[in-house]
Formats: sequence, structure tokens, C-alpha cells
Amino acid sequence: MSRPDIASSIKQRRELDFLTPAVDVEVSPATLAELPAMVDMAVRSIPGVNVKLATVERIHRIDPSSIFAFRVNGIVKGGIAFLYLNAAGLDALILDELDISNPQFRFLARPGEEPAALYVWALAAQGRAVMGCATIAAMMREAPYSRADYYAQPATKDGLRFSKQVGLWRIPSLQRDLWTYRRLLNRAADGQAQAKPQDISVTAPAGRKPEWRQPQSERATTIRIARDVQDLMLVSSIRSAVYLAEQNCPYAEEFDGNDLVAAHFIGFIGDEPAACLRARFFADFAKVERLAVRRQFRRSTIAFKLVRACVKYLKRKGYTRIYGQAQDRLVDFWARFGAKPLGHNRRLVFSDYSYTEMLLELERDGDAITIDTDPYVIIRPEGEWDTPGVLDRSAIRPLAAQARELSAA
Repeated sequence: MSRPDIASSIKQRRELDFLTPAVDVEVSPATLAELPAMVDMAVRSIPGVNVKLATVERIHRIDPSSIFAFRVNGIVKGGIAFLYLNAAGLDALILDELDISNPQFRFLARPGEEPAALYVWALAAQGRAVMGCATIAAMMREAPYSRADYYAQPATKDGLRFSKQVGLWRIPSLQRDLWTYRRLLNRAADGQAQAKPQDISVTAPAGRKPEWRQPQSERATTIRIARDVQDLMLVSSIRSAVYLAEQNCPYAEEFDGNDLVAAHFIGFIGDEPAACLRARFFADFAKVERLAVRRQFRRSTIAFKLVRACVKYLKRKGYTRIYGQAQDRLVDFWARFGAKPLGHNRRLVFSDYSYTEMLLELERDGDAITIDTDPYVIIRPEGEWDTPGVLDRSAIRPLAAQARELSAA
């Protein structure tokens, strides 16, 4: 993402939306003639870059204002290239479906359209040309970019240090090492209490204090098991929004007749139902399925927390084998929890998607519930086995037969 002298060139640690334009570095959209030298500089400066000049020229033709040159005394000494992503592009970035080396057109915002995200495709600079980043930050505070959060994947130690210094922080995703910067306008809209990641140190210009507010997708999360009809309605609403509306799944295929014989987990962000997951039970394994996260919460950690809560629950019930059928594009997501392809090589296709059978093998929980477990534990509400329930409390009442005898005496 950056040359070794970038981090040391920023004398004060300031986050992006507070940076002021540099006075001795000219910044403007790169010309087509400047692209070959800029691509060569990026290839030499950034490990692993394999973007071809033809691809950069294609992006430039789509939106010339997405690639900027940093000039010192009229000579190009660096530059930055963005991918202005639309909402589908941001989802694709998080899910590792965006081809970084050859971006798909359908994931890019149209010229002049407000993007959903600013992805730093490449950044390279020599010497004081790095201060062009401050000018870019000022330019990105104008419409239509002012509400689009930054995303980047630092490729060097210095690039990582620079990212932290200007306020980026790492987020969970299927992409390797994806970092983001929450824009000030979005923090104000979130209206949350101040919260700053511990590993980021920033200072604002004199008289201006940066307010770190958690984005909506990072508010306090809670997970609970569905217990009544209202909870099942929440589950149905989430899955309808994701599978029926987004993936065009027929109603009868999504609501398959198994919902009333399963455990459902609901994830909340703040007070808002954001995600759900279903678990079904068989003789020597459990099946985890129907993971759904509402679009506006896919930049959060809710999917990870939901799966971990479900796995913990299944271990407590005594299961050591968890089976799943993952869409092929999400195999890496489930691998993060230790799941591996089952190896049957059975072709599995339904509801217009191809699936891979996955198996997660676990150590047996020493506190798993068995027939020898305290009987009061067994009759407690699902997942709340360590908290005395209503039937525990009922045990202190006199037995019904004794009460009748006392009343007749």
C-alpha cells in the first residue's frame, strides 16, 4: 500500500477526515499518458501487485477521477487509485468476491454516483509526495464521496502503520487483512457513545477533538435462542429479506417445513434483529444452516458471533460433529471455525446454488448435558442451563397432594 517513507513523513498522527491539503504537492486526476509510469511505480513499491496496465486504463476510462497523480515540481512522484464501489461491490469486497486485480464492472459506482465505499486500490509515493494523501482526504470530504467509508488492505509494515495513524482499523471479513475508516458524517449519524479502538492513536487539529463513535454495525451485540412465535417472526423476516428478496429463492424452498423442529439463533445489534441461524439435531451430529445477515449489518461481526454461539450451544448438548452445506463461495467463511470439506465429492445443487458439504469436528465438552446431569438442569430453557429456571423455583412450593391434605385437615 505504501513506500517505507510514508509513515515517517506524517509528523503528526491525524485521522483522514481532519487532514488539510498539502501546499507543495500538486494533486489532480492522472492523465492517460501518466498511467504507465504510475503502474510501474506501484509494482515496484507494493509487494504482490499484479494489476495490468490495461486494467488500470479500463478503470480510468470508466471514471478518470478515480486515479490521482501526486506531482512535485511538475513531475509525477506518486499517486493513488480508488475503486468506487456500489453497495453490491462493498458486499463483494467483504465476502472476497471482488476480483481486486481485474474489478468487475457491476461492482463499481457510476461516475458522479455516490459510492458505498472508497477502496484504496493502490497507493505509492516518493519522498514528500506522500503528503498528497492529505489533499486527497480533503477532496474526498466533498460530494459525492463524503459519506463513503474508506477500505484498504495494507501490503507492508509501513502501510499498516500509516493506516493506523490516519484512523483505519481492522474488520472481520473473508478478505485478508481488510481495514476500514468510518467517516465523520457517518459517525454523527450513528449517534453512538464515543469508542476508539485501543491500537489507534490520533490527534486532531487545534481546537478540534475527534469523536470516535461506533458505527451502527458495531453496536453492542446480543445472541438469543428463539422461544416464542414473535421470535420466529423475526427469523422469518430476516430470512425473507436475505433469501427471498436478494437471492430470489422461492418461498417453499426457503421455508422448508423444518423450522418448527429446530433451534433458531437470533443476533441483535443494539435493539435491531440483524441475523439468524438454524440448527437441527440428528443421532450423532447436528446440522447448522440458514445463516442470514441483513445487508446493512454485513460489515459487523454478528455472523461470526452467531456461529460461535451456536457451536458452543451444540457442544453443551454433547455434539462433537457439526455438519453443514455451505455455498461454494462461503467455504472459506466456515473454514474459519475449523470446518473442512467432508470429502464425499457428492454434487449438491439446490435453489440455484452449488454447495459444499462441510464437517466441524469438536472436542467433547466436559460439561455436556447427559442423562446423569442434574434433572433440574435438563428441564431449564434451552441454552440457559446454568441459570435456575421457573421450574427450579416451583420446587419450593408444597406438593399438590400435600396441599390438598392440609386443606382437608
